[in-house]
Amino acid sequence: MKLNNLCLLKKNEADRTPFLLKELDSKNTKILSANAINILEILSEKEMYPKEIARVLGMNEQKVYYYVNNLKKAGLVDVVGEKTYGGLTARYFSATSDGAFVLWKKKDAEKTKTEGKENPLSVFSKNSFSNTIFVLGAPMHHGKQMAKAEDEKLAILIALFAGSFSKSCSVSLSNVKYDIDMTENDLKKNLIIIGGPAINKTTALINRHLAVKFLKKDDFYYALYSAISRKKYSDENCGFIEKIINPFNKYSAILVLGGRRSTGTEAAVFFLINKFKSFEAGNQYNKNIFSKIVKGFDEDNDGIVDKAEELE
Repeated sequence: MKLNNLCLLKKNEADRTPFLLKELDSKNTKILSANAINILEILSEKEMYPKEIARVLGMNEQKVYYYVNNLKKAGLVDVVGEKTYGGLTARYFSATSDGAFVLWKKKDAEKTKTEGKENPLSVFSKNSFSNTIFVLGAPMHHGKQMAKAEDEKLAILIALFAGSFSKSCSVSLSNVKYDIDMTENDLKKNLIIIGGPAINKTTALINRHLAVKFLKKDDFYYALYSAISRKKYSDENCGFIEKIINPFNKYSAILVLGGRRSTGTEAAVFFLINKFKSFEAGNQYNKNIFSKIVKGFDEDNDGIVDKAEELE
């Protein structure tokens, strides 16, 4: 069990959708005042900026900022977007979970985190990839960027690597789809997505749910931004790997590997395969998040990434 990411079935037997709960450090319980909980309830339903929250609750705007900042520090809300109004930038917030819990039996909890930690790729290779789709960017010009992908070889490498954690590996053509062919039902399965949002629209679709997001200006994705470290990475050779709960189905997971350019995506794949223990250890700023930002290098100048350096 991953303690900061616990699923609990709803009480209504007809509704099998689970709650997503987040572990709250005991020292942060004092922030959960009645006003803070009211704000969390609102942000679990709709993304809002503080002035808008203040208007809904009839609360002083500065107090809302105070509560939101504390909730953000505790990891219960996060920035999911920005908009400019009259020259001022408003940051939109959303709840990061459906609720929170405090665990006071820490000894057994730490044992579970270390000894019982599940391999982050096992969910995809379970039952021979029967419920997993490899999502590739289409190899023709598509989308607003009119970009095309050539990532089939990367998908093969990832399938072989992920399959090494399974007792039996049987991938068929039904397990591989281009982004333009994905259906609403496909999105609810376990997904391994390859490529950045410019060449893979499924990556663009989940971008706001990621801890490492692609920043966009007009129709151009110009940098990676980490909500974990609050750092921006704009080098064209930068890529990232991240595993999240599927926002379309909380019973499924998503692994996404992408980059600003194709070299960044290659770097992410290279890092996952050659430095998997590092990915398995979690982000250096938050070990409970499976997320890495890397930079690729072509040391022998043959046009292929042969080294990946961890940036975060």
